[in-house]
Amino acid sequence: MHSVNAHRIVMLDIDINGRIEERIPGAGQESWLDRTLLGAMYPNIRVALVSVPTEPLDDVEEARVADRLTTVSHNGITYRMVGASGSAKNGKYYYCDIQHEPLIAKRFQQWPEAAITYFGILVSSCKVVHTESKATVMVVRDLVLGTNDCRGWIRRSLFQKLALPEGHFYQFRLAFDSIQAKGSFKVMSDEVADALGTDIVIPDSSIKPGIKMPGVISSLFGFGSHVYNCPITLGIREVSRPLQFESSYTVLQHAPAESIETEIVPQAVETIETLKAAWREGNHRKVVELIGQQVNQDDSEGEPFQRVVEAALLADGSGEITRHPYVHAQLSRLMARWAYKLMTGGGVELPAFALADDGFLVLQRGKVMSGADWMPLTAAITSLSSNRGLCVRYPVRMLEDLLPIEHLQGERLAGNLIEKFGLDPETAEQVVREQLTLEGTFTLHSETAKRNGGDYDFDWICVIEGDRFPRFVDHRFRLKHEHEVKKYKAEKARSPWFSLEFVALKSRGNQIGVITDLMSSCVAAGRHDLLYELVIQLQQEIDSLKHNTHADRKTLARIRSEVRPAPWLALKEARAVNDRELPLSLEALATDRIGRLYNILRKHIEELMDRPFPIEQFRGLITGNQVTDRMFEEARLINTVYASGHGSIQKLLTEEKKAHEEATRRVAAARQSGDRQQIAREQRAFTKANARYRRAQEKAREQSCSLQSIVRSWGDGKQQDRVSWCQALHTIVSKGKGMGSILFHAFPQEVVDSIAARTHGIRTQIQGSDSRVRVMVENDSLYTVRGDSKQFLLRLDRETHQIVRNQA
Repeated sequence: MHSVNAHRIVMLDIDINGRIEERIPGAGQESWLDRTLLGAMYPNIRVALVSVPTEPLDDVEEARVADRLTTVSHNGITYRMVGASGSAKNGKYYYCDIQHEPLIAKRFQQWPEAAITYFGILVSSCKVVHTESKATVMVVRDLVLGTNDCRGWIRRSLFQKLALPEGHFYQFRLAFDSIQAKGSFKVMSDEVADALGTDIVIPDSSIKPGIKMPGVISSLFGFGSHVYNCPITLGIREVSRPLQFESSYTVLQHAPAESIETEIVPQAVETIETLKAAWREGNHRKVVELIGQQVNQDDSEGEPFQRVVEAALLADGSGEITRHPYVHAQLSRLMARWAYKLMTGGGVELPAFALADDGFLVLQRGKVMSGADWMPLTAAITSLSSNRGLCVRYPVRMLEDLLPIEHLQGERLAGNLIEKFGLDPETAEQVVREQLTLEGTFTLHSETAKRNGGDYDFDWICVIEGDRFPRFVDHRFRLKHEHEVKKYKAEKARSPWFSLEFVALKSRGNQIGVITDLMSSCVAAGRHDLLYELVIQLQQEIDSLKHNTHADRKTLARIRSEVRPAPWLALKEARAVNDRELPLSLEALATDRIGRLYNILRKHIEELMDRPFPIEQFRGLITGNQVTDRMFEEARLINTVYASGHGSIQKLLTEEKKAHEEATRRVAAARQSGDRQQIAREQRAFTKANARYRRAQEKAREQSCSLQSIVRSWGDGKQQDRVSWCQALHTIVSKGKGMGSILFHAFPQEVVDSIAARTHGIRTQIQGSDSRVRVMVENDSLYTVRGDSKQFLLRLDRETHQIVRNQA
């Protein structure tokens, strides 16, 4: 059995000078391989996640960083880079020990671009990971045996070993031979699997990177399949289920004005008035339902756990806890986020589903029967009652991405299968029930799905229903001339394996966020001609790693000079509902539908929250427990560590903010001077300063989360007299000048219970920590404890009140 520590991913940072430092995550913030294919396949592998600077590097800096990336040594282990996941753009790459590196390199055909793009298959966290010492996997071409783009089949008896609910759609990750695959499964009967002589069927589109055909054939069947008899490791990441997605401005900006005014605004105003009434009446249950999670009390329906701030609000029977400094700050952010989404997205909730295909695979009178892509191109199989709707897949680039779809009902499907494929009525009904109307799915022809970029690797979609938004849906159905996006078949980039580190550095950062915001500004300005140009540029940027393509910076600069930024885009990070963070009105163009929506709704939204009280006014919240000197001493140490850590975080962030402001001032002065060389020089300096500031913000968030998790793990370690420990910490905190956030991180359930008891509010359950780590205090030092393993974390220097990372 592998050790616990062997499955922990070490986190390392490399700075612009090539220096390596281990990032000490907070207890419970570690990344693990336990529920991954990689951890199951290689129990003794050692893995590190290495982060590099994301700002532009000059030649010297890039050489230093690339040289350091070539071989990383830490705590006596030598690591080599093996790939990345979706975090590659953020400068994060996976390494493993040199003993396992050749095995991983082989899996990705020693192809750097493939390893950077697809390594995430092996480290994706799964709900369940299952291994079979021997199984049969059949690889077929797409559409053969009822498969489709990234969608395959799993034998029912094998599926039942996973202990997952029946009748759904399942996202999988699979490793067999020297191959990995990704996609989604439907379940085939054991009778069909026996007839085919296989346990799993997957299309070749699921294999990443694609297999080298001449060298991997185990056996060949008449319909062009390749069969592997070998051990497998199977992970299930997601299971389809009914969901609700919030609409956003990227959808609503394509709605006609009459739809916004008659179908969106009335609902949004009603929601605003409902929130205001609930707040004034002290109906915190309703407030939480609107701005946070659904309420769950005891065994009632809703989310099984509440987040601590929503739980504190529900527990508040007096209305005074909303003025607690920490609760007030968090509620202000929640309110601001809710208000921004409402004013730009309309507050509309849309039914959401996993995108599925129409493939079927059955045995009829001893013969294997299958079909794929047999549905009409304009239809969908769905549980929705509306006759038609618009299929939405994010990101939405243009109106044409909202696919107009007629909805098929189950009773019509069986007749189609009987007529098209000659299925018996009983068999047809079985196919409809077990393979075409799966829980939480929306089924489309693959050519239809491709129109807005969809495939069957568990894409989520949502639907604008025709009976709820008839004007919006009718507007799209009546679109006569659709813009056709030209597809460029670029050759996949393939570098030699020894260039992996340089390929990795090239993958840092992208312009996707910049382009999507610019697209919204084009729509707001009524410049759809520029929008369609950006659709092409966006795709180039998305394909940058696979095909070595990039958006044309000159094109982006030209378009940026022709349209002004939509004013509401700058308000995404609002932290409170007031006229400074969320202005009472915006100067919006006549063509800016979202700007007009904002201005209509903003006048209905009030600043509901009163000013917060000082923390000392809440000293009487937790009382009546036996508190010892030891409790006070240890709580005082934890509170000092927490305050010192946050002080250091804010100091570094403030320094980078000042540097960013200075760089902004200098580049503005250079532009006024008209000196092109000075402009270019200051622009380069600004780009670096901007990237460093963004990185500092990201690092501050990460370090804040680490501090919070350290405090939480310390609190989790107090199994006896928890309320007494909570009171000790509360007594110390309430004598200070801070916000009191530490109390909600250390003892969230006890705080909520105390609020409910003191104010006669609603008691709800807080999500418990699933961390296997606890933090203990010895003298002035903190240690993490995992099972029988105890490891130094940090200590407090009593003279300077600073955190020190080395032992005394």
